[in-house]
Amino acid sequence: METLVKGSKMEEIKSVIERYVEGTKTGNVEKLRLIFAPNAVMSGDLGELKLVIASPEIFFKDIEGEECDRNYRYVIEDIIVKGEIASVTLKEYNLKNSDFLNLFQLQKIDNEWKIISKLFTTT
Repeated sequence: METLVKGSKMEEIKSVIERYVEGTKTGNVEKLRLIFAPNAVMSGDLGELKLVIASPEIFFKDIEGEECDRNYRYVIEDIIVKGEIASVTLKEYNLKNSDFLNLFQLQKIDNEWKIISKLFTTT
């Protein structure tokens, strides 16, 4: 894991990503809404299906109320923090029978780290 900053900022950002994982694993959309900025964007691809700069609501609707397979796992590959912005690379395995590479951008807004964008692809 590459880092530019150690300490509490790293732990705060890691906590946001772990809450993302927990919300995703359990299909808890309300938990996910708490960590995304209200105007966050999400884009990426699911094989042939391309999602171009949309709201995370599409993702929320897709996973709402569904628990992940027990073989779901994840790895936070790196976290880069510079001031009040951060970037996180998260790999997810066996989420809805696919593996994903996620690139998150976070920003500290009103003293709280929020996901402002998620770029993803299947691997």
